[in-house]
Amino acid sequence: MTFQAKSQCLFTYDLGPDVYLCSGDSIQLITPVGHTYSWTPNYNISSNSASSPYVKPDVDTTYYVSVTDANNCSVLDSINVFVNPLPIVSVSEDDTICAGTATQLIASGALSYTWTPNYNLTNNTIPYPIASPLIDTNYIVNGLDANGCRNQDTIRIKVLPLPVADAGQDTSICPGSSVQLNASGGHIYQWLNPVSLSNFLIPDPISSPLDSSKYIVQVTDLNGCQSIDSVFINVYLPAKADAGFSVSSCADTPIQLNASGGINYSWSPSDYVNHQNVFNPMAFPDDDMNFIVQVEDSNGCFDVDTMRITVFKISINNDTLFCEGDSIMGFVDGDPATVFLWSPSNGISDTSSFEPWIKPSETTTYTLNATNAQGCSYQDDITITIPQPEAIIDTNFIIGCEGAILELNNNSNSDFLFNWNFDDGSSSNLNNLEKIIDYNSNLTAQLSVQDDNGCTDTSFLTYNGIGLGFDDYYQIDIPNVFTPNNDGNNDLFKVSLPGRMYECASLSIYNQWGQIQFYNDGNNLNWDGTNNSGIAAPQGTYFYTVSIKHESASGTFQLFR
Repeated sequence: MTFQAKSQCLFTYDLGPDVYLCSGDSIQLITPVGHTYSWTPNYNISSNSASSPYVKPDVDTTYYVSVTDANNCSVLDSINVFVNPLPIVSVSEDDTICAGTATQLIASGALSYTWTPNYNLTNNTIPYPIASPLIDTNYIVNGLDANGCRNQDTIRIKVLPLPVADAGQDTSICPGSSVQLNASGGHIYQWLNPVSLSNFLIPDPISSPLDSSKYIVQVTDLNGCQSIDSVFINVYLPAKADAGFSVSSCADTPIQLNASGGINYSWSPSDYVNHQNVFNPMAFPDDDMNFIVQVEDSNGCFDVDTMRITVFKISINNDTLFCEGDSIMGFVDGDPATVFLWSPSNGISDTSSFEPWIKPSETTTYTLNATNAQGCSYQDDITITIPQPEAIIDTNFIIGCEGAILELNNNSNSDFLFNWNFDDGSSSNLNNLEKIIDYNSNLTAQLSVQDDNGCTDTSFLTYNGIGLGFDDYYQIDIPNVFTPNNDGNNDLFKVSLPGRMYECASLSIYNQWGQIQFYNDGNNLNWDGTNNSGIAAPQGTYFYTVSIKHESASGTFQLFR
């Protein structure tokens, strides 16, 4: 824009078109030289009297210049300087990454971008490059907007070292075995192939691989950085034990074993071999028996195998008990046999049968000898117990007033059940009892007992009193003198009767004048020498009368003091 103040000025000039600059930039305003100059406003201008000053306005500004020549002729011109704001260029926050990883840088606020340094960037001219620095790095982005204005921002990427992962030492194990892994170097652990691991989220899981395996552990430190390491678990080929072929043998015959497949051996059951830790011990089985060998190979791996020795043996019925007269069928169990021989032959229905009837009359031990087709023999015993309960009767015969009194006592084992039966139709379950047998009659008693096994016995007792009556048993014994002086000798006048005849007897004592001095009946047929008033009778001759049912006896005796 040109202003001519005086028409007589012989020169003109033009500052040119308005200009645009970016905030913070400067521009030189050009005028002809050889004149004097005055610039206004004096705002952000390098010199207000220079011909071509630099201006650096912060806002849109119109600058005026008055140019005066040597003739003091002045010309005025102006120029608009428009200030474009800088683009607001920004990037994401500073970041921290683990070595070997990447992060995306994100810039905004401009139309085009340039990143410096161009270090491990996927593209330094895009707003969103991927950065993977190996060391701490400051990335600067320069952004250019539509007005050609530039601005920049910086992001710092801090690179953390990786943890030193250690999965442990490679090792070898036997098939079916386990090993404990032991990783280190971090805070969090994860095994990336967790097959056959007890826990894939701990540093020291138990590994039980079926085949040789490589285990990879990912270790994470407190910063979240991760690294991996691996450990190889070699699984040996399995050991192969061979205990040999199974065999059949006679009883009490040793068998030599013969195992193979290893360098060390252990046989079980050890009590039945002569050397447990050799490959070929002698075995001494006492029945059908499995012999198991554990074999250790050169890798220290183990395997087992089994061989069976079948020993010819038979068995017969278990010992038993039954009552006399019963029987049992013999039963042979065990291995097949072709020849049988029972002994003793008493009570055996067929001594060459494998299932004879056995009926002993007393307790007997029977032996069966059996032989198989290979000529092996074996024998077994059975004891058959025949209980012998015995009914035992003990008696006592007593004469009574009305007949004979038979006292019966069961003297059998007190644990037996028992019962009395009589031929008069009566019975009893008392151990001790009395039976009154009328004179001139008979009685048969039967005592039956049974033990805990149900075996029984019976005893009989017969009393035969044919032709015997009261008079046949009547007998009296009366003294002819006694001395009641309390010296302990012959102080009582005693009347002795057989059995229980006193129960129906009476005694009368008279003096020589016929006066009764004493009378009693029943159990007490004894006189102590005092009368019925309790006064001692004088010495002298006395008379007695003893009455028993329809019988009586009289006589005299002397009393001395």
